[in-house]
Amino acid sequence: MTNSNNTPRFTAPNICAVLRAVPESDGTYHDVIRKISEHGVTLSPSTLGKWISNGRADNKANKRQTAYARFALKFDQLKREHCAADAHRNREFDLALKILERTCDCGNEKITLPDGSLGDAGHDFQVREEQGRRRCGS
Repeated sequence: MTNSNNTPRFTAPNICAVLRAVPESDGTYHDVIRKISEHGVTLSPSTLGKWISNGRADNKANKRQTAYARFALKFDQLKREHCAADAHRNREFDLALKILERTCDCGNEKITLPDGSLGDAGHDFQVREEQGRRRCGS
């Protein structure tokens, strides 16, 4: 939605698109804009910057109930939570833990057992191989 001078309006769909894009982005206006354009919303970095600066000005003037002020607060909160260096390191650490959880002591990736749990690939493979040999009579 745009107004008469073809500038996107400060509407719920546009606001929601921006707020959804922040966690997927690196937090810069340009990357947020790139992410929301992937979802079909067209917005310029200058428009986003204007919305944020209006909101920050309202917050500074203790007008915290305006839509711009609430938008700027939420944008900044999402940016802190998802785009800060610590947030990035936490995501990398969580990924490393998931990889470690799926790695057997022998260095192989763990296998998914029939019950859905993770088994040690090296150990469980050896057990299955031994069971197979026993069944064959060797």
